[in-house]
Amino acid sequence: MLIKNGTIYDAVNEKPYVADILIKDGKIESIGEEVRFADEIIDVKGNYILPGFIDIHVHGGGGADFMDATPEAFETVVKAHLKCGTTTLLPTAMTAAWTM
Repeated sequence: MLIKNGTIYDAVNEKPYVADILIKDGKIESIGEEVRFADEIIDVKGNYILPGFIDIHVHGGGGADFMDATPEAFETVVKAHLKCGTTTLLPTAMTAAWTM
């Protein structure tokens, strides 16, 4: 897949720049190199391309909480955060009464 015309922020350059990103097998293969062919081409028209957000303290999202302690709640939380660009999160519990 080729992502064309993205405004890129990275750790190497001090300022954002516009470039193409080639992704192969789910990993970035090249940035800014000329690519003549790709199975899929997406022109992002100057929109930002940023690394995924890592949230190190999250209780829930999307109407669910990790304290619900069900697979469905976990999936709801993860899907809600993914929509906003979070690619990694650390579930955070809180004190609560023991219930059965």
